[in-house]
Amino acid sequence: MTDLIKTPFGRRNFMKFGLGGAAIAALPWGDVSDLMLGSSALAQEAAQAGGTMVFIVQPEPPTLALYLSTSSPVEQVATKIYEGLLEIDDKLQPAPGLASEYTILDDGLTATFKLREGVKWHDGQPLTSADVQFSFIEVLKKVHPRASISLKYLEAVETPDETTVVMKCSQPIPYLARVLSGKDTPILPKHLMAGKDLKNLDLANNPVGTGPYKFVEWRRGQFVVLEKNQDYWREGLPRPDRLVGRFIGDSATRVAALENAEVHYGALGAIPAVEANRLNALPQLDMTTEGYGTLSSISLLEFNTKVHPFDKKEVRQAVSHAIDREFIVQNIFQGFGQPAKSCLSARFSAIGINPGDLPNYPSKHNIAKAIELLEAAGLKADASGVRADVVHDIIPYGEEWRRLGEYVKQALEQVGIRVTLRYEDVATWTRRLYTDYDFQFSSTYNYHLIDPVLGAHRFFASSSIKPGVPYVNVSRFSNPEVDKLLEAAMVETDQEKRAELYHAFQAIVAEEMPSLHIHDMSFATVSSVAVQEHNTSGLGPYGPWYDLWMKAA
Repeated sequence: MTDLIKTPFGRRNFMKFGLGGAAIAALPWGDVSDLMLGSSALAQEAAQAGGTMVFIVQPEPPTLALYLSTSSPVEQVATKIYEGLLEIDDKLQPAPGLASEYTILDDGLTATFKLREGVKWHDGQPLTSADVQFSFIEVLKKVHPRASISLKYLEAVETPDETTVVMKCSQPIPYLARVLSGKDTPILPKHLMAGKDLKNLDLANNPVGTGPYKFVEWRRGQFVVLEKNQDYWREGLPRPDRLVGRFIGDSATRVAALENAEVHYGALGAIPAVEANRLNALPQLDMTTEGYGTLSSISLLEFNTKVHPFDKKEVRQAVSHAIDREFIVQNIFQGFGQPAKSCLSARFSAIGINPGDLPNYPSKHNIAKAIELLEAAGLKADASGVRADVVHDIIPYGEEWRRLGEYVKQALEQVGIRVTLRYEDVATWTRRLYTDYDFQFSSTYNYHLIDPVLGAHRFFASSSIKPGVPYVNVSRFSNPEVDKLLEAAMVETDQEKRAELYHAFQAIVAEEMPSLHIHDMSFATVSSVAVQEHNTSGLGPYGPWYDLWMKAA
């Protein structure tokens, strides 16, 4: 079995995970100094128990079914309720979760996990290996947007006893340890889900997990309340009595709520970038861009490649040349990020996966090139200069996305594409795109996470065209060569060969442009100075927050 090593915090055991007994190398991100804990997380005074921590959830989640949706607000709330076999620490390394230890055989085809004893579901039932088997085989592989791809080669989960889990794979899964957090593969209660319609469970909005906080109440349009799990398996944790997630639709009201201490924490774009630095200057508030190391966030426009005019790649390429990525980064997102140079996150450049100089990714706009491409596509301007009328669906996640929509409208009208903006609630937007495909193009952002398989494959693989499943291949782009390249990259263990496969993949996507990647994002978290240790997980705002605490005034 793998070794346990003590951390400086003393309260938690972090594992040095092994592959056939050999230590796994550090994740290939280069210098991770920017991902280390903030000063508030290293507070020297003794941690205090009690209190209520109020955090902003924007927008209101459509569900709390973490097993069905990877929507940002769903994950922000439900990761405090559900847990995974493993977690991700602040250095982006696997850490123990519901499994206290594990081994992977040298061939990469068998992984054995030892579950903690005495862990209980929030309804008092014991957690067993049967729950893990059910979660992976009957739920996650079938309906989870990411896990249905990342666990493709997981063939079986065996349960020799109630605390032992043995995963059998048909092909090596090189990234397995990095996909087992509560955010990515939550362990679910078999006794509440088996034999039922997974997409229509009461559990979706009344979740029952093993995590540090129990679901108590969801008052629609106002807040969700989570209370301390008194039977949590981590001794002495969590510390706050409750967490309250508030839904505040107006950005100015969110900012005022932080200034007035009505809420304590806002992340993931809840606080507009233009306000983040101003708030950081206030003595009662802190601002950090740390805690997002595992996300690899990238903004983009998604095209419906099956409808006019975006059924022609030249039109999609033209849009990419008509927008000014540098302007967007500096003036809409206030310098938080950098222009995209590929369909993959720039973070993957640390392992050679994200080359520059691909066609159709200009940092500055090129109006003449855009018009040339539109002409080649047969979109001729009428007497008014209009080549096409389109509707742009704006992701309903706040003011910056509205401003992006307004900018896209202005930019495209310069080349003769007349744009109507549509802004709807989350549930309607999600259904319109991912169930009905009733859209032409939409703004959004994706998480590519800490490996392309975990985050990026689902947006390009033909197998990820799944009506009714959110945050997958909504463009309905299907390319046999891309499918082959992604399949090969999933199991390739040689880093250089794997990079070559992704280079070839990116070149095809740069030509076909089924989605237009705008910028690699950087988020700001603004919090009260009273909130301590909210960044001790590599998942940041999506972490379990079991060691977060509130400093008394």
